[in-house]
Parts: sequence; structure tokens; C-alpha cells
Amino acid sequence: MFAWKKLLTLTAVLGLTTVLAACSDDDDNGTNPQEQTALLRAVHSSPDAGPVDIYVEGVGIVAANVAYGEATPYLTVTAGSYNVQLRPAGADSSTDPVYETGAVALNANSVLTAVAAGLLGSTNPTDEFRIIPLFEGFATPGSGNAIVRVLHAGPDAPTVDIDVGNDGSSEIMDLARFADTGAAGIDLPGGSPITLGIVANGETVTTFTTPALAAGTEYFVIATGLLSASDPMDADAFKLLVIDEDGAVGFIPQNDPAAGTAQLRAVHASPDAPTVDVYAEGTSVPLISALSYGDASDYFPVPEGTYNIQLRAHPSTEADPVAFETGPIDLAADQTITAIASGFLTSADPADQFRILPLVEDFGSPASALVRIVHAGPDAPTVDIDVGNDGSSEVTGLERFADTGAAGIALPSDEALQIGIVAGGETVTAFTTPALPDGEEIFVIATGSLAQPARADGGFALLAVASTGSLGFIKQNPVVYALHGGPDAPAVDIYAGETLLVENIAFGELSGTVQVPPGTYTLDFYVTGTGTGSPAASFDTPDLMAGGAYLAVAAGELELEGTEEAFSLLAFEELFESTETARVRAVHASGDAPAVDIGTVDPGTGELDTVLFQNLAWSQSSDDIGLEVPVGDLTIGVAPTGDANPVATFDITTSAGLQTFAVAAGALAPDGVEEAFRLILVVVSTNPWVGAEVLPNL
Repeated sequence: MFAWKKLLTLTAVLGLTTVLAACSDDDDNGTNPQEQTALLRAVHSSPDAGPVDIYVEGVGIVAANVAYGEATPYLTVTAGSYNVQLRPAGADSSTDPVYETGAVALNANSVLTAVAAGLLGSTNPTDEFRIIPLFEGFATPGSGNAIVRVLHAGPDAPTVDIDVGNDGSSEIMDLARFADTGAAGIDLPGGSPITLGIVANGETVTTFTTPALAAGTEYFVIATGLLSASDPMDADAFKLLVIDEDGAVGFIPQNDPAAGTAQLRAVHASPDAPTVDVYAEGTSVPLISALSYGDASDYFPVPEGTYNIQLRAHPSTEADPVAFETGPIDLAADQTITAIASGFLTSADPADQFRILPLVEDFGSPASALVRIVHAGPDAPTVDIDVGNDGSSEVTGLERFADTGAAGIALPSDEALQIGIVAGGETVTAFTTPALPDGEEIFVIATGSLAQPARADGGFALLAVASTGSLGFIKQNPVVYALHGGPDAPAVDIYAGETLLVENIAFGELSGTVQVPPGTYTLDFYVTGTGTGSPAASFDTPDLMAGGAYLAVAAGELELEGTEEAFSLLAFEELFESTETARVRAVHASGDAPAVDIGTVDPGTGELDTVLFQNLAWSQSSDDIGLEVPVGDLTIGVAPTGDANPVATFDITTSAGLQTFAVAAGALAPDGVEEAFRLILVVVSTNPWVGAEVLPNL
């Protein structure tokens, strides 16, 4: 198992206060605001040098017993020129140093990492001991990347190329012994392990696998040790020494070319779990860092063996509590495994609680696209899957936390697909996939909670994961509820093209759920039973988005008189925020009513005492998120804007968690055929939505 060997921190860092005082040019007790300082640290990467004490000439010891593979903390020193000396650990300060740098200038605000490299026992100028001063000037890494400065300090290694990903294409060329890649560093992907190939004379001589690099973090990666060592696990063998910006240090040994390996990646598909770091028990740094809901790591090689995979909340160290562990999982050579984190982390119910699904891949030969479907919806029942959403299910009886098998299912490529989810013989929801790439192997993971709105981050959705990583979430097809609010319109049927969407809906009625693929539609309204010829009215919808839910109100007058508003389609997307009280969103859909104020009524005076919605005009609604209102019995009044005397009052009862549209519809001054003014409550905190008419008080 590859790992970073956790090294001991320095046993002592001595004399820091002395350094700060003694290195100052002015005896001002540290109070001089003009004092210019620099930062200095040392890294021991000489494989044949024992532990050393580090001195500053004229000052004294500043770090004691620094061993191979260790780094000192940064020391703050006054800007100036310094001679750094090394003595064997524990040697008397009067003995001659085994090495000294000579004068090294530290300018104000400079940051220096001084790397001890080479062979202390050599007198050959090509590999003898030296200190390499690396002044830092890291660039800002790209999004999701770490920034890495690579130093070639392998005393017997030739000039090399470095192949990031070990895919045959070297990104770093001609890195000579004791040279580095420059102060700015280079971007490397964060969050997943990386395989690095070391190439000399056109041949890969060895490889390393890094643990996950933390995005946004600065690293030194120092190639050290002897390439000629007979055993790559020897203490002085060629290896990588990694130091991050916080001073954490660790060796990465060479990959064992004789060991069988598996390819492993992780997918985060648990809707209530936080961003996590993934460890193998016993490793001090994560295999995968900062894996968030919907993310998939890259594949990375691991030696065959038995592993206990552990998750900790990001950011983490090995000392932090383990949120979950798998227990022993056997990984065999040449296996490819996608490990899916699923279920509810906060649940103790065995039926839906958190788990990791280790799925061994064995996709067949794709004629188009191969898809392996995983049912990981923690609160979803056993389902059938209807490819094409045409009433014929191709996958039946797919239980929670089961999948359709390692070989995958061949699906048409290069075209969008409709996928129906069927439970209890009824289609409960549907999805529109993007075009699947031809020849691609894809996991489609049903995840998220049915109890949350489809638009919510944790709502029920499909997570598509290709061989190259996460393709993202596919939200449910949009749903529409139609409300008939036209006071002089008869019962109607509503069509989109030749498809009947809503049948025989009369004034005040709310349709059932209508689910359609994302897009825009022309809706044709026909008097019920006359769905041929010219429609009574036609309207275009707004763009209906995946995951969205919409209230479509047919309102206004078919036969206009005076200043009445014409029969129209008013559309409103459901965007309520959750609340522990109640939320109401008001909609003005009365074609002969002026702009109105809506508020609570004082029982003594009969006037509005608190205006909840002010100056709401025809076709307008109040804020998308809804207005919090008290829980209990309320008397609501509707009055012309600026007038405290309501033209109608209504008694309603609210409850905790209620989310409802309150639609003012009907004619304020009805003639003989028009329906009178009223409120229609469309409650969206239930599934499906329900509608209820509230008539005015007499």
C-alpha cells in the first residue's frame, strides 16, 4: 500500500528568541516598526548525512537534531546576510562545522527554503553535499489545482523527464540534477492521487503515486535518495520528499513494479454527507481529498490487498474522528473498482443508512454506450426503469442499493433519452439525459432524497459518472400544475401539439402533475371535448428547466368588458424557502380587480392592521421565496392599494412548514356568467400539490 511515511517533527527548535534579538541591527527590543524581516526554513534531503544541528554563525543553534526527511518550521529573521553552519547532532558548538553556506543574503520579505542535498561523503563535484537556496515565489494555482515546485536532488540520478499521469507524455522535460522547476511552481490536479513517471533516456525508470494534493496548496516535491539502491524500500533508496506550505513532511516510496495492482476511484453520492477526505486505515494523509457530493475522483492504482477505507470530514488529519469505515475490503490485482458513497449519513435505519458500494467493473463490448445503473436513492422504493418513457420497462425490480450488473446495458448514443422511473406500476418521475458518448462506459446513479424538491441540491436526481469523471447531475424533468382561474371560461382541455396534458379542468380546479421534458411549449386551450380545429386560446410557456416546478394560471376574461384583462397564461416557478412557520406567496389573477394590498384584519375595526403584500397588480406575484406568516387561524383582507378597508376578507389556517400560493382569482364585480372573486390556495409543501378554494366572508 502506498502511503506517506509520517515522520517525527523536530525534537527541538532552539534559540528562536535569541535569533530574533541577535539578528537585529537595532537594539530596539523588537519595537522598531521599520524592522525588515525574512522567513527561512531548512529541509534535510541528503541520504548519507545523519541528523544535524543547524547554526547561524555569530548567533548560535537555531534547530537541533534535524534528520533526513525533516524540515524546520519557518524562522523569522531580520533581513541581512547569514552564514548557515551544520554540525552533527549533539556536537559541541566549538567543533568545526561539517558544512557552511558562506554569506547568504536574505532581502526584506523574502521566503527561503534551504535544501540540504547531495552526498556528504562524496568529493565529486557532480554529487557532493550542498545547500540549495530556493527563494519562494509561488504563483496562484488554477481552480481545483495545487501548485508544486519540483527539485531534482537525486545524487546519482541522471537528467530526467517527469510524466504526470504516467500516460506516455512528459510534462516536465530535461530536469537536471540539483535543478528545479522554478519559483512559480507548476499546476497539478488537486483532490485525487497522481501517478508520476520518472523518464530517463526515453524510458520510464520508476513511478510514484502521490496521495491527493490539496487544492490551493503550495508544495515542494524533492527527488532524493539513491537510484542505484538495490531495494527500492531501503532507507536511502530513491524517493520523493514532499513538504506542504504548513510544514507537513512525508516520503513517497517508489511503486513496486512486481506488485499486482487494482484501479480504484470514489464517487460521493450521499446527499446529506459533507465534503470528505478518504483514507486507508493506517495512512497519515488522505488518498482522496475534498470529495464533495456529486464528485468522482480519478482512478488511482493501489496494490492488491485488504483495505479498511475510512472517511473523515474535510479538512482532516489522521487524528480527526472517523465518520465511517467500511471494514475489510479485498482488492484483487487487475480489478477496476468504483466505490460509491451512498445512503443517509445521519440515519441509523439499516434500510437507508450510509454505506459504500464497492462495484467491480467488467463492462462488456459497447456497440453504442454502456450504462450501469445504480439505485442509491436512500428513500426511494424498488423501481422499474423505462428507457424511452414509453410505457415498457426494460429494467424491473431494481431494489435500493442494487445495480444492473457489471456488464452494463447498451443504450443508444449521441441522442437525448427519456428515462421513466416506475414504482407500483405508476411512472413517478422522468429524466431527460444528455446525449451519451458513443463507446463510453457510464455509471448512472440514482441518488438524492424524494422528500426534497427536485430543484434542491439534495433532491432526487441521476448522477452520471463516465470513465473520465463526474458528468454531473441530471435533474428530474420539470413539472407543471395548471390552475383554471378564468371566471367566464368554461371547463377546458389543454394540449401541447397533439398531446393532451390536462383534461376537463373547470374554474377553481388544480390539475394533477404534468411532467414534460425541459423546453418551451405552445399550450392550446379547447372547450372540453372539442380538441379539434382552432383552439379557444393559445399561449407559449416560459423555458421549463429540469428540476423546476411551475404553477400555470389561466386567468383573465374571455369576453372583455371595460378595463378587464384578457384571458392569459400566468406562469410562476416554485422557489419557496423552507421555514418552521409558514410561507405564503400571493398572486394577483383577478382580471377586473385593481392593484391591491393584502394583509391581516383587525377584528375590532375590520380594517387592515398589517399589510403583508403591498400594491400587487394584475399578473404579479410577491417574492419567490414566500413571506413568513404566523401559524394558526388568520383573517386576511384584500383592499385597493392605499385603502385600509378590504373589499373581501377570508379566513385561513396556516400550519408549520406550510408553503402555499394564494391566488386571488375570479371577478370582483361578476356578471351573470362569471365566477365571483375568491382565494385559491395551491399548497406546494405536499406531493402532489393540492388546491383549495377559500370563499370570502359574508
